[in-house]
Amino acid sequence: MNLCKLFLFLFLVIATQLFSQKLYPIIENEKYFSLIDISGKKVKGPFELVDECFYNDCSQGFGDYDLRTFDPYLKFKENNKIGIVNRQGEVVVRPINDTISDFGYSKKFYCVVSDKGMYGILDSGSTWRIEAKYKKLATSFQYANNESRLFFTCCIDSAWGLLDKDGKQIVPFIYDAPIERFGYTELWLLKKNGNFGLCNNKGVLVQDTIYSNILFKDDNGHYGVVETFDNRKGYITQEGKMFFGPRSSLMGRIVKRNMFDFFKGEYKIGLLDSAGKQIVPPVYDYMESLGDGVIVKQKNKWGMLNKNAKLLIPCLYDKISKVTEGKDDHIVYFIVEQKELYGVYNMKGKLIISVKYNEIGYRYIDGKFDFKLGNKCGIVNSKGVEIIKPQHDLIVNILNNSYIYTNNDKYGLGSFTDLPNTKKKMYDDVSKITTTKEVFHVRIDHKSGLIDSVGKTLLEPEYSYIKSIDDSYLWSRVYSEKIDSAYAKTLPMDYLQIEKDGKFAIYSVSKKWISNFDYEEMDYYKEGLLEVKKNGKKLLLDSDGKDVRNKSMFADDSYFEYKKDYWIVERKGKCGIIKRTGETVLPFDYDSISKLQRTYDRRLFGFVYKEGKTGIVNEHGELVVSPSDNKFFNNYINGAGAISYNGRIYAYFNNKGELIWKENKENYKSFRAPEFLLLL
Repeated sequence: MNLCKLFLFLFLVIATQLFSQKLYPIIENEKYFSLIDISGKKVKGPFELVDECFYNDCSQGFGDYDLRTFDPYLKFKENNKIGIVNRQGEVVVRPINDTISDFGYSKKFYCVVSDKGMYGILDSGSTWRIEAKYKKLATSFQYANNESRLFFTCCIDSAWGLLDKDGKQIVPFIYDAPIERFGYTELWLLKKNGNFGLCNNKGVLVQDTIYSNILFKDDNGHYGVVETFDNRKGYITQEGKMFFGPRSSLMGRIVKRNMFDFFKGEYKIGLLDSAGKQIVPPVYDYMESLGDGVIVKQKNKWGMLNKNAKLLIPCLYDKISKVTEGKDDHIVYFIVEQKELYGVYNMKGKLIISVKYNEIGYRYIDGKFDFKLGNKCGIVNSKGVEIIKPQHDLIVNILNNSYIYTNNDKYGLGSFTDLPNTKKKMYDDVSKITTTKEVFHVRIDHKSGLIDSVGKTLLEPEYSYIKSIDDSYLWSRVYSEKIDSAYAKTLPMDYLQIEKDGKFAIYSVSKKWISNFDYEEMDYYKEGLLEVKKNGKKLLLDSDGKDVRNKSMFADDSYFEYKKDYWIVERKGKCGIIKRTGETVLPFDYDSISKLQRTYDRRLFGFVYKEGKTGIVNEHGELVVSPSDNKFFNNYINGAGAISYNGRIYAYFNNKGELIWKENKENYKSFRAPEFLLLL
């Protein structure tokens, strides 16, 4: 019994795949299109073309047709009436309409159609959801994955109303303008006789049309604002319920969530909660959001309220500034200024660094601040302890275990574990180098050296320059794709490029010298390999400085592109593809080979060029389409891709690179430049 169920299940899966097979449109005789399957066999058609089904691009001096291959539906014409066919070749809307404009998708398919100048809605079963009897029907109707949220705004005799997915009237036809969604809510904005109101999805008025304006206040999607004709304002919830106001025009700002400022007396400002209850009396001259709290001003002095509207920092200061950290820049401290002296508060409202310094810098790290007292600078921690006394001209940078400073125009490196009066060597410049360990680039008399975090010399300053070598490709992914920090720590950040007398060497902070000064050029690591040039020849080095190329394959080669284990190589004017092991994947028969690139389904592919003809190689460097006059391959995904130019499809090929259809005309041979392929 179970075996029978399994066979039935497999049969249904296979049948579903067969019957839901995606077909691909081709243009025939400039007037008709047909649909072919993955083998290139014509399955459906011909269908007469419709103007809206393609576009004319005259910028190249001639018109080309672009069937909208991204859409699951295509329009066609029959007896001057328009219908719709899906990508399985099924007629989903019979040709009974003068025009078909917007498509809408929920679980089913909807389209706006016109018949004899009147508009309606048809579904994918050619059923009239809304009969074509409206003079106007808003083309920006609500798209929804859930049909219960599908609505259409329509017009009769210049009056607008709202219909649901079945054409049932939700809002009567009595309004002046198209009925639109109100922000991100489940409400609809109404306009009548110049006044605004709101209704819900059931057509029930939640705010009558009595307001001069209704705005959606995008404060994390919580509030809307209504304005009366006498300039009073009030706030409404996402359900349209009035929970505050309308009150005086002097009230109107959402200072924080559930906090609203209001004026009283001589324009003094206080705070109300969402129920209209006073939570802060009107004693302040100004209020503004700052982080989780509210910065306030009283008698020209600044203070701070916390997120619960309780006084965090008293109004004693001339200025309050925030100190942030992390990728999200969350606030960790506040720097306050009083009579040109500075101090620091923590997030609990405690003064942790006394207001006594002439400056407190923003070179904050791990609870440490640089400060200036008189004419000298030092470092103070979050407990108010001066861990570095004011003895330097400037604190340039604060790190985990050390800091960079200047004295008498010279740079030094200090450690937080140094004993008092420890004498340090001074340099013309000191800067942190990005490696896995805390090391520093130093300069003396235009020569570069290397020291560690306690100032110990690793390399004497006798080199032209020193800089880090990192995997720039992977680091760009760390920032652009937000790869987690654990992954970032695995990147090769331990290597330095050292230049001396125009030659380059590789130095590792942990392994010391990786190479001698043998190289004329040196590039960034890419996918674990370093590209260098020695005696005019390009080499590929691994993290141990060893050339990973197969010498017999690369002896006279000019290397120019690689991707993981597959390398594109030029040898004596001809190009091929080899593996890192030296095995030839693609022979050296081609004039050029494009770099391998990824398709949308994450596979690699590239183009090969030979005698003016183009072919395709797959992610393994294997030839899947032999060079031919089909010059305009570009990309393919899960089934078939197209060869196109200027919007016109001239051929299809499957995911093995085999041509499954090719237009008889040969005019595409002379086209000038490839266009990104239409994905089907």
